[in-house]
Amino acid sequence: MNWLIPLILVLSQVLYPTGRVKPVRYNLVKRTVGVNIQVIDKTTTPYRWWAAEAPYGKPNWEHVQYVRNRYDIDAVALMLRAHPTENQDENIRKLFRLPGITSIVIRPEHWGVIDERCDGSLGLLWEGYPVSIYDDMYRYYSGQDKDIFIINLESDWQAHGVGCRARDECIGGLSYQSYLACCEDPMCGWTPTMDYLSWTSCQIMACDEEKLERAEYLLRLFNERQAAAEAARAAHPNATVRVWHTVEVNFYGNKDWQFFTVLGNVIPRMDRPPDFIGLSVYDMAGNPEDTLRYAMEATGLPANRFIVSETGTSKKDNQYDIIYERINNLFVMGVRLAFVWDLEIAPVYDTGYSIVDRETGEEFGGMRAVRDLNKEWR
Repeated sequence: MNWLIPLILVLSQVLYPTGRVKPVRYNLVKRTVGVNIQVIDKTTTPYRWWAAEAPYGKPNWEHVQYVRNRYDIDAVALMLRAHPTENQDENIRKLFRLPGITSIVIRPEHWGVIDERCDGSLGLLWEGYPVSIYDDMYRYYSGQDKDIFIINLESDWQAHGVGCRARDECIGGLSYQSYLACCEDPMCGWTPTMDYLSWTSCQIMACDEEKLERAEYLLRLFNERQAAAEAARAAHPNATVRVWHTVEVNFYGNKDWQFFTVLGNVIPRMDRPPDFIGLSVYDMAGNPEDTLRYAMEATGLPANRFIVSETGTSKKDNQYDIIYERINNLFVMGVRLAFVWDLEIAPVYDTGYSIVDRETGEEFGGMRAVRDLNKEWR
């Protein structure tokens, strides 16, 4: 029997070799519905006109603690101007260590870049954050049993230019590739039955060099971030925290002017797909099931690799029905995590999408939908 122990050791190294990378368990993200929290504190972006002179409220971590206790919410999405490992003023580290919060989505506004909108106003791109943030999160929060999603802001606006839509709706049902093939020939694809001005407008949009350059820029960013997320994960094999690179999208090919989408034209060209894709799902997205089907077909990813990073409505009268139906239908298809926009705690400017009255604390239909969804799906 002296040979038995060495044999067991050999077999153990064959089956479970030292340094073996643990499998990535995307499907273990907790199924729950959370809220986007809008607050004014020292982590709030300063470019917003309504925040520039507003008094600071309680720190973000206290608001998250309140939301957890008051509404039984265990998942939150935040726009952080502070570095997520800071410990000054608002003690931001407390936010990532709060018990009972299982999922946190952060848009790191700390590195926001100002960009000009089509109408000449300014918008903010959350694109400049350093890839070292992934390793930082593991080093500071490795003992937390949480899923942390580091996400950009609606990438399709950034590919098209912040807030830019097509000058006219496109005609003929042609694909983006069909329009792009016509860049060298102004009459390519046009027939006398088509409206020439509409045709040329859509062709110009397809041949927009700036947009194509933006797409290549996003592709480089997404590849760098995914590689950094994977490297950080491999460097911290014993961490209980899980830090995910997530790309948020907001065009789904269901409108004529959406023939160029990040889902269809950028993500499929990545070296490896992002850990998760965040779906910004509002009325413009159309039918939510069709939205997810398009996203899955374009990327080849299963439903559990998508989260609803934003959904909501300003229609207070049927807020319950709209939010409940969208999220419930996507959960049925296999999505595991969703965030409703938004829970306004202390802003002086009403975005019109709040699911709780910021003056009286009255819960609108959206908050009741969140409660009912969590009762059924958690």
